[in-house]
Amino acid sequence: MTASVALPDAPEDIAGQRLFAVHDLEFTVADVARRARLGDRELLVAGDDPAAVQESFRRARGLLTADRLTDWLADWSITPDEFQAWSESPSGAGSWAALVCSGALEVAASEVAAAAAAACELGAAPSSAARFDPTGWTDRLTAQTLTPAAVHAVVAANRLGWTTVVATGALARDRAIAEELRQCVLADRLELADAAARAGCRTYVVDGLLEVIEPAPLRALLAGAAPGELVGPLAAGPIWTVLQVESRTEPDPTESAILTRAQAAVRDDVIRRAVLRHVNA
Repeated sequence: MTASVALPDAPEDIAGQRLFAVHDLEFTVADVARRARLGDRELLVAGDDPAAVQESFRRARGLLTADRLTDWLADWSITPDEFQAWSESPSGAGSWAALVCSGALEVAASEVAAAAAAACELGAAPSSAARFDPTGWTDRLTAQTLTPAAVHAVVAANRLGWTTVVATGALARDRAIAEELRQCVLADRLELADAAARAGCRTYVVDGLLEVIEPAPLRALLAGAAPGELVGPLAAGPIWTVLQVESRTEPDPTESAILTRAQAAVRDDVIRRAVLRHVNA
């Protein structure tokens, strides 16, 4: 949190506006605003150019027309001049526009709603939105469900997507060259990297979880490819690619990165279910 800077109070005309409810208990803009963090004010922006900041903000919110932007700002009691001032200093603190436009208020609403839902699950449903302290509730709830059995179950459910694939790829300017690279590997027994070097084609390496490999058609082809197998040719924009799979490793729940991912997935699922049961938009 930025030191020595107080969070702004919600403007009177929207302070009492409902953001969400936990059963019959409404949480308003004012209830949530005081829980926001100043450090979150850079969520939706990047760079120092005001025009770029505004474009990033508007695209993220779907506010591409002037009328839609003006109406959105008015709904949050923000003037065009205040929006302009924020876009000129998006990481600055202390203004209502900064709190809202950065996404900090939205993040705070999500976190408070999750905490309130967790409190309900633990038999301590909040009785006052203004006095509810969200600290620690989600941790307490997930601590009860984050068992070795739950971790192993989520790893098993994501076995394919969390498989690590390592492959060497070659880029060709047209399909004919890509097919030639493929034949060099299959018929001449060359390594793909060597065939690419002879043809003057660039190579690259794929090394990551299958579920994050892009584009989707490549991911689909790699999903069933065994080590040593060739994948492609596949169109990749204006060029073509061929890949040779070097290895694939199924997820091990004792491996640090997979364990961390699995624990996060278990926590997210527990909180998501609690929110669905107890929170109303």
